Amino acid sequence: MGRRAKHFTTAEKASAQTEHYTKYNHSPQSRTGPYPLAQLPLPENESLFKEALRCTLDEHALARWKKEPPFVSDDDPTDPHSWEYRRCTKDLVIALHGVRLREQRVRDDRRRDYFRKLGTKGAFDKLREEVENRLQVWERVTVLNLYDPHTHPRQYTMLKHFIFWEARNIYHVYYAKFLQ
Repeated sequence: MGRRAKHFTTAEKASAQTEHYTKYNHSPQSRTGPYPLAQLPLPENESLFKEALRCTLDEHALARWKKEPPFVSDDDPTDPHSWEYRRCTKDLVIALHGVRLREQRVRDDRRRDYFRKLGTKGAFDKLREEVENRLQVWERVTVLNLYDPHTHPRQYTMLKHFIFWEARNIYHVYYAKFLQ
């Protein structure tokens, strides 16, 4: 009688522990926060997304939506419940996805430079500071209850879009996805 060993080497134990953590993180019982939101797919097949990613899109109309909420009121005279308004909002979101992904790639190049210039310890200190700042923004923005989806649908959609990208950026830096 007695216990039987599950893992005979430290390597087996470490790989089993990693497998357990991975299964837990992808389960419904995992921690809440930016992680599940960061895993949502991007509209990569949309032409607006591709144009924004290649920087061939006029970004003048997108500037106000790239900032942190609260947003300046929308000056679009179209009825917020009309098909045109909803389509314009959807196109705006798709274009912003492309712009933000392009900006993320630029930041990734800068982060890789941290490792070349500062070394591992200095780079991870810089990344830790960035994650802390982004988490503060995440916490500040997620508690905002400024926009009703029925009366301000575009602002509400842009708020959700901003939260999505903050989650994606936190995940991207925290798990060092830019090194892959």
